[in-house]
Amino acid sequence: MASQGEVAGEVGKTVPVRVVARVRPLLPFETVQSTRSCVTVHGAQTLVMGKDRVFAFDAVFGPGAQQDSLYGEWVSPLVDGLFNGYNATVLAYGQTGTGKTFTMGSGDNAGKLPEELGVIPRVMQDIYHRLEDLTDLERTGGGGPSREVRVRVSYIEIYNEEIRDLLDPGTSKSLAIREKADGSIVVAGAKQVLASSLGEMQGMLDDVKKYDIAYWTRHVMDQFAGLTRISRTTSADAHKRAPDPDAAEQGEPQRLSGQT
Repeated sequence: MASQGEVAGEVGKTVPVRVVARVRPLLPFETVQSTRSCVTVHGAQTLVMGKDRVFAFDAVFGPGAQQDSLYGEWVSPLVDGLFNGYNATVLAYGQTGTGKTFTMGSGDNAGKLPEELGVIPRVMQDIYHRLEDLTDLERTGGGGPSREVRVRVSYIEIYNEEIRDLLDPGTSKSLAIREKADGSIVVAGAKQVLASSLGEMQGMLDDVKKYDIAYWTRHVMDQFAGLTRISRTTSADAHKRAPDPDAAEQGEPQRLSGQT
């Protein structure tokens, strides 16, 4: 997890990057296969892999850790900083199957219990609840001068070193990461959409998920169809190049010996 600025509770101290490790529990099929975890949590900041490989982190969450604990301790303070004018980034990194989608909450959240929600939906809820509190405070005269707050959302995917704009599915162009004159990093050309409410933002992300499922389904089917065409072409070429003499004498279509 990375952030710029002050982390709540540590005023005056800047910690640019912090790393938190989370160990997922064994899946049901792993338990059935009597699989054993190779990772052991030792204390609040140490992981042991195997027998003696020790790794230290800013924090470690074991298999029994809940989503709200992770969010409350490590993500909510970044939202505090956001409302104080600082940038914040939460990045999940790990192998396929380690629980990144679950932790971040970037999958299908329909039907999930509130305590099961990951980082992204919690951040969205947190931001809009805080905005509502600010609006109520200003309305009662206790929040200082009136101000206008706009929330914009962008949604990109990095896959095979190409950056795709998921809010602009009609374009196939790959976006580029560029550095501005002031040193800030931007994704040039990424679409930003105003989201005036939590419902609007959630609707955008739901639409992206529907498109993304359709995109990858189509992509996989196209690949399958391509492989099928290649197989057929190869088979047809083989028919021409390697006739079966016995079949030719009997007046049957020529084919590869032993081909089924």
